[in-house]
Amino acid sequence: MSEQQYKLVITRKGLDECISAEAKGLSLPLKWVSAGDQAYTPSPAQTTLHNELQRVEFSEYKNTASNQIQAVAKFSGPKQYPIRELGFWLETGTLLGVISAPNVTLNYKPENGHCVQPFTLDLSALPTDSVNVVVGTENLNILIDEEMMMDAVSFLRSQVVQVNQAHMNMQLSENLRKSQGVIKQLQVELIAATQRLDEKVNVQREQIDNEIEVERMSDMEIFIRTQAQQIKQAEMNIVFDDRLRNVEIK
Repeated sequence: MSEQQYKLVITRKGLDECISAEAKGLSLPLKWVSAGDQAYTPSPAQTTLHNELQRVEFSEYKNTASNQIQAVAKFSGPKQYPIRELGFWLETGTLLGVISAPNVTLNYKPENGHCVQPFTLDLSALPTDSVNVVVGTENLNILIDEEMMMDAVSFLRSQVVQVNQAHMNMQLSENLRKSQGVIKQLQVELIAATQRLDEKVNVQREQIDNEIEVERMSDMEIFIRTQAQQIKQAEMNIVFDDRLRNVEIK
């Protein structure tokens, strides 16, 4: 289905009212959007939709070019139906234009749900500034222009950079936490190794002290033995001298 088949068809009655308003220096409020379930080729002679099922206020709009409007309407409620025709109504109750096409479903309104219907209205067939869109109480704020889009893209890119930086910081923090755990484990192992080394040093020191003590004991034993021999030798000499003196006396 080509874009031409989705264009807004301006009704004769709507055009007449816009021309009359422009001659008076007025701008007519474009207030409602209606939806129906019939698909057909719209006629400028229409004054109603073929089967209107629901009518709502405009939810949002913006001017995209000279005499061109991009807008949104939100259909809610219990009804469910295929959206095959859209009507656009002036505040006076006059049908300004219709969008529909044979065998084409524009959207679908679910039961007890919502349907947000976007559309573009080409008002170039009307006198300039002869209509103005009136937004209802429920403003969806979903239409943005190119500048806002670029700002949004820039913001999102900056957020991506910040998220990536935060992720890197988290990874560094996690690595640091793991490193601290390894350092603590190494400190525990170092303390245990130091204790084991101290124990070995103490054992070796005790062994050396024992060997020194044994050596000292050996030297003392030799000294005592030497002294004993000398004493025995002295005793023998005394006995010998006594005997010698006894001999000389006789």
